[in-house]
Amino acid sequence: MFDLVIVASTEYGRYPDDIFDRIWTPSYGIGLSEVKSEASGINTSTTEDHPPEGALENAITSSSTTQSMQFINRLPTKELPIYITAYFSEVNESAVGQRSIQMYIDNKPFLSPIVPPFGSVKEVYITNITASANTSFLLQASDTSTLPPVLNALEVYTLSDALTAGTDSRDGKFVMLLSKYVYVSYREHII
Repeated sequence: MFDLVIVASTEYGRYPDDIFDRIWTPSYGIGLSEVKSEASGINTSTTEDHPPEGALENAITSSSTTQSMQFINRLPTKELPIYITAYFSEVNESAVGQRSIQMYIDNKPFLSPIVPPFGSVKEVYITNITASANTSFLLQASDTSTLPPVLNALEVYTLSDALTAGTDSRDGKFVMLLSKYVYVSYREHII
């Protein structure tokens, strides 16, 4: 089963908007603001995972460069392998190049700062790590950013055993083509 997140949206998404029939659900954060993109369209054709455009039309942002965005972690207490895809798209045309986001995992910088493009999307992967309920995930403005962080959408998967008998046998066929593993996700909420 997959449970994915559209942040700052009031609508649920699924097929035919998402060609992989992932379930995109709205999520909001405490103390964060919803912002709608000024872009007339968001090009997702260059992304590997092809998120639906509707998942990127809105985003959440903190109120200042000093306020971070932390994910409420709903993972089990036992460490397990995770796979996260985060989507970033600049919401203001006039802000291009001014927003730079640093991701932290357990208070350590993860990758280089992310500069969201306007009218398209930057897809960021967190792979080959283990995490538990004690793992912290944080987004904050980088040292060079003049604008607060923004996040459009987030997918979170955990590695698990094969599908249970209660799941439709057709579920997961696409994932099986991508990997020898089946990923089960935990929905992440953002505060």
